Amino acid sequence: MLHIKISLLILIGCLLAGSDPAYAGPVKQYYYRQLVYNHVSPFYPIRGIYEISSETAKSAPHYIFRLDDQGRVQEIINNNTENEKWRNHPLTHLQVYRTVVEYTKDQEIRTYFDVKGNPVVNIRNAFKELYTYDATGLKRSLEFFDSNGQPVNNIWGIARYDWTRANDMIVEKRYNLDGKSMPISPYFPFFITGIQMDGNGYSAAHYNLNEELKISNNKDGVSVYRDKYDVNGNHVEYAYFNENAQPVLTASKFAKCQKSYDDWGYVIKMTFFDLNDHIVREQLFHYDEHGKLIQ
Repeated sequence: MLHIKISLLILIGCLLAGSDPAYAGPVKQYYYRQLVYNHVSPFYPIRGIYEISSETAKSAPHYIFRLDDQGRVQEIINNNTENEKWRNHPLTHLQVYRTVVEYTKDQEIRTYFDVKGNPVVNIRNAFKELYTYDATGLKRSLEFFDSNGQPVNNIWGIARYDWTRANDMIVEKRYNLDGKSMPISPYFPFFITGIQMDGNGYSAAHYNLNEELKISNNKDGVSVYRDKYDVNGNHVEYAYFNENAQPVLTASKFAKCQKSYDDWGYVIKMTFFDLNDHIVREQLFHYDEHGKLIQ
């Protein structure tokens, strides 16, 4: 449970990052085998799970989190890039060697570098990402920039995320450079959305909302997907429902997916279910001693 407690400290530091200015030197360093899976929103901070020692890290794929004296992430070193290639998700993995995070009174600025220290674009098509916070420390927006400091659309055509609080949710809206409203991603047509977290800061539910911020079905009849995480921070289940809380099939022809993990947090099985909780299909995964997918 130690890594969960540390991750919660990191989460609190990240969510409140805009409340205090100034850059402080790194005071703590942690090593993790995995990152918390995020398929919801960049509102969620990057979090490490499956903490290991510095000695174990010498021979294992891992991430290094360096924190300042306020518990805020200042730097993430990615020594897991090879294993990310087959399973990367633009909301979970940045697919860069080094992420540097700087803070002002109301901003969080992330920049990205390769192993030689050269600035690079991340998986989301950004050289720089700029989060803005309000006076309470709540994230209010995220914008993306190219190598010349100009605003840019990310890999999903989104230039800006906006967040507000309403109805016990974080309401998210997305826009491209032309100001057009954008969906979560090109393959999932939720536009205005409502985010709910569980007690550990993990995703609990992600709702499709109408203009009045009421829960409503999208064009495919889906109004929400619900997530479950286990005590280790593994994403173990996601399921889809309509506005009447009835299970519905996605475009991929399943209503629920359950995921099993090994002792190091690698997915070893994904089981997909239909509306009647019958298994539609299963996927099995095997890894070598370095965590590389071999089958």
